Parts: sequence; structure tokens; C-alpha cells
Amino acid sequence: MADADRFPEVTETPKKRQKLGRKKERARDECLSKHQMGPPCNCKRLRCFEVTSEEERQHLIARFNALPSKNEQDSMLSSLLTVEKVKQRRPRTNENAATLHDHSYTYHVKVTRESKAIANPVCFNAFTSVFGITKARIERIRKSLATTGFSPTDMRGKHTNRPHAFTADQVQKILDHIRSFRGGRSHYSLHDTRRLYLSEDLNIQKMHDMFLDLHPNLKCSLESYRKVFTEQFNIGFGYPRKDTCSTCDSMTIKLQAPNLSPEQTAPLLQEKELHLRKAQVFYDRKKQDGQTKATHAALVFDFSKNLSSPNITTSDVYMECDRDMAIVNQKAKVETPSGWMEEFRKLDNHHRLTTWSTPTKECFLA
Repeated sequence: MADADRFPEVTETPKKRQKLGRKKERARDECLSKHQMGPPCNCKRLRCFEVTSEEERQHLIARFNALPSKNEQDSMLSSLLTVEKVKQRRPRTNENAATLHDHSYTYHVKVTRESKAIANPVCFNAFTSVFGITKARIERIRKSLATTGFSPTDMRGKHTNRPHAFTADQVQKILDHIRSFRGGRSHYSLHDTRRLYLSEDLNIQKMHDMFLDLHPNLKCSLESYRKVFTEQFNIGFGYPRKDTCSTCDSMTIKLQAPNLSPEQTAPLLQEKELHLRKAQVFYDRKKQDGQTKATHAALVFDFSKNLSSPNITTSDVYMECDRDMAIVNQKAKVETPSGWMEEFRKLDNHHRLTTWSTPTKECFLA
């Protein structure tokens, strides 16, 4: 962590990129995409499963499962369903006692043949079987089309009678609690980003526990706290450092010194920025050489710590505590004597800014 003197602020763009949804959202998406085709209807009148091929039916259900929401799926089903007034009634019982229908319905499946869309009529059983849906879902769509002329809208979760919903005062307490934590930008970030990082010793669970200790009479679930944290802040958590750059550590300590005047701070900031820019140039060149030059070897460092060592993250101490070191040339598939490590240790162990010639395959095979 660096520049640990900043506090989180509410933002309209809380995340750099969208992450995977919560468990309930993944379950919802899985439910939308798991429809499976049912058995044939054995219809003698329309011969539904004979006028369409297996490939055409599989294409239909694949398109249906690919739709992202239930509303879009219902809209597709509605477009394949036709509502008409009953033309003639033939009740088998007394009309006063019989249950009479006001509408009749016909069903189609649209397939593409020779670059033309063809609507093939099918029976009710074939329609439900092709799309892997239930009778109740079709009846709900039919009722909506007959009464409103539009496909139904999924209203689940859109009601307003929420007796346990958070009030504005409760949300404000969560916001104030998150703002109280001190953070800073990434330790190795060359560019100034808006994302703020809290201490690596924290996580949302610990922050939620602290919030409950501070407000014991306020009911707040971990999920509610997490929602405010992720949707209204652009903050994350650092991670435990190891093998850190001694130059970066030294500059950070100097910048955090108390009573540091602006005249003393400016050259330190310039020196640190220059140091990070050199590191970025090195990594860019290394990446480019690894992709374009066949004479450069790809190295894999496998360090195994098998001795007790002080808990110090800076590279000068951390690297000296490692043993059993070796290098594997990925291109030549040969091991390199561990004595080569002594040459690499002479470099800056983190940024490796010292000028050196990249070893080639011939060097390792010598």
C-alpha cells in the first residue's frame, strides 16, 4: 500500500469491469437456459414432429435458451401464438352449466428453409415439447394476450411492500462506516487510478462484523453490507506483500515521514515516479522480446522456502531466505545450474532495472 491517507468516496462507477453475478443471479440464468426438449406428441392430424427435422427443433430450443430474460422468452412464445374469437360453439352439456371459452388458439414454430422463414402449425403438446415449457406457462401467456394483447411481464421482485427494506438513514450509516476506513492506491501502480485499496488485513466479512459491533441494534445482513460496498464504492483490498522492491519500500517510508515539507516531498515523488517508469519500460520490453525474438529464453523461477526466516517482505532479505533454486529453459527443456542464480541476485530483485544481456539458449547449453 502506498499513499495511505485517502478515504473511500461514493462513486457512480464503482467497478472498472463487471464481475460475475451473485449466486442467485447465476441460478436465475441457469434456470433460463436449461430447457430441454420433450417427447414427440404423436399427433395424427398435424404430424408436428414429422414436418420439422431434429436439427430444426434443436435450433429452436437453442435460440430460446439463449435469450437473456424470461420476458424475452415469453415475447418469443407470444409471437408464435395466435388468438382468435371462437367461431362456433358445440357444447356437449347445457350451455348454462358448461364452461365456455371466449377464444381459440393456434400454435406455430418458425423454421428457415432455403433462406425463407416458414411457419409450421403444431399442436399444443408439440409446442410445449419443442420449447421444454409447462402447460401453466402457456396458459399464462394466452390469458395475457387475450386480455391485453401483449405478452406478460415478469413482476417477481418488483413489489413495493417491503417492510424490512433499509431506510435512507440505515444506508447512510453503512456509507459512513465504509468511509471511515483509510486506504491508498496500489503499491506498484504507475498510473493514477480512481480505485482505492484498503488494508490487506481487511475483508468485507470483518468490516461487517465491525459495523454490527458499532450498531448492535441495527439489523444488517452481510449481503446488504456487501451490496452497498460493491455498488457505491470503487474500492478493493490489498494483498500481503512478499519480495517487494527495496527502493519502493524506502521511498514509501520517506514519504510517510511526519512533518515533511512540500519542498522535501516533491523530489521524492519525482524519484519514485522515475523508478516506476523505468520498471514499466523494462517489463514492456521484456514482454515484447518474449513475443518476437526466438533468441530470448523463457525462464521459470521455482523458489522453495524450507528454512525459517524473518517475516520481512523486502527483496534483499526475502530472496536470501530462499533455497533449492533452479531455472528451467522452457524452449530448450533443460535445467540450468543453480549457480546462475548468483548472477541474477546481483540485479534489483524486484524490478531488475540493472542493464544485462538476456541469456540465449546457447548460454544455457554451454
